[in-house]
Amino acid sequence: MARSLLDGGLGPELSARFAGGMAWVTLDGIEVVDDVPSRIAAALGLTLSAQADAWAALAQALALFLSARGDARCLLVLDNLE
Repeated sequence: MARSLLDGGLGPELSARFAGGMAWVTLDGIEVVDDVPSRIAAALGLTLSAQADAWAALAQALALFLSARGDARCLLVLDNLE
């Protein structure tokens, strides 16, 4: 339901608020928490560095991602993050 709200009525309104873009990341099927960073990176088109800590690699990639957008506000929706 939430995704249809983004795709439908709220999409244009949210686009105005989040000039850096919006991304929807579905996490269904993930059973190991350390698989989450690669799923987020893939949804954003990012490549994670080969670090032992996937979360640190994601933080570094997100910092570069935001910097490239002039630190504009972005919306990242994590679906099925129960």
